Amino acid sequence: MMELMKQYGGRLDFVVLDLSNDETLAAAAKTARRLGLSNFFRDNQ
Repeated sequence: MMELMKQYGGRLDFVVLDLSNDETLAAAAKTARRLGLSNFFRDNQ
């Protein structure tokens, strides 16, 4: 992932959603909603 971010960082926006515990899961869900990615988040969490 870091290699892709280095290679395409100036041309793409990367979103990293941390699902490692309940606290970060809640924050990731909030970020997904804000970015309009709720369906993707739900389907891939």
